Amino acid sequence: MKRSSFSLLTPLLTLPLLTLPLLLTACVPAPLQTRFGSDLALSARLIDNGSKVSDGHYRRPGPVQLSVQVAGTQAPTYLYALLLPKQAAAQLLTPSVQPAQQTALFNLPPVTGYTQVFVVGSPRPLTFPVLGSSVNKLAETVKLAAAELPSNSWNVVTQVYRVGDYGSLKVLTDPSEVSVYLDGTYRGTTPLTLSDVPAGSATLRLERTNFESLTKTVQVPADQTLQVKAALRYSPPKGRLSVSSSMAARVQVLGKNGELRGATPLSADLPAGDYDLTITPLSAGLKAAWLGVTLSGKQTLNVSCQPEGEQLSCQSQ
Repeated sequence: MKRSSFSLLTPLLTLPLLTLPLLLTACVPAPLQTRFGSDLALSARLIDNGSKVSDGHYRRPGPVQLSVQVAGTQAPTYLYALLLPKQAAAQLLTPSVQPAQQTALFNLPPVTGYTQVFVVGSPRPLTFPVLGSSVNKLAETVKLAAAELPSNSWNVVTQVYRVGDYGSLKVLTDPSEVSVYLDGTYRGTTPLTLSDVPAGSATLRLERTNFESLTKTVQVPADQTLQVKAALRYSPPKGRLSVSSSMAARVQVLGKNGELRGATPLSADLPAGDYDLTITPLSAGLKAAWLGVTLSGKQTLNVSCQPEGEQLSCQSQ
């Protein structure tokens, strides 16, 4: 096993640079998490040949090397990279380049999908007898390997990345200026062209005020552009009509969009507009009330009724 010796002038604590590792590291077992109380500080950076799409995402063949920096100690440091591809056995990597200063380089094998790399730094050589194919198994192995080390003498840094195929998505709508959400993330308004979209199945949601939203599943081809055209159906703004009465009554609501019948208490979401209401008491001897109302979008219009003499009287507010 090769040994990396680093000459350090100033202790330096550097956190992982990628958003993806920061999000996922906290989800792994403790032996694979960065040890912030350690005297040994590690940082890691992926190196690619122009295949980077965004933080943590790469086109094939993906990153080719992992650069690791050590700080916080002047003692020789042994570095091991435990590479865990998705649904595959873990691999143990040792540095391919070991400059005399602070940086070591690991050559990365070609992989597809999500891959986690856990770099372990130790003041003395470690052995990893069984790596397994899961994060939990890898955590057990690291825990056993570092069992005899002082807790503040070793550390771990994580990199997580995805390698895959990418395509483009062009979205055209009628009307335009429709908000586009791809897999739940807002991406802009139409007309819209999205490049570097992971190839495969994706959920596209289109939204615009006063129009019915549209959700559909699309298949993005690798290295090609998928064009999606969609027409959204107009949906006028709605308000809520609420009719109550101190005595039981039938309710008839007439508007340009149709008729609604029910009984008090009645509550309904209706398109904005003008409505004619007829409220007929179930008690014999009382005359029905008639009322014309205008319902605005996002408004709640309350109509309350009570008997006055021989007639049911209703007011809106």
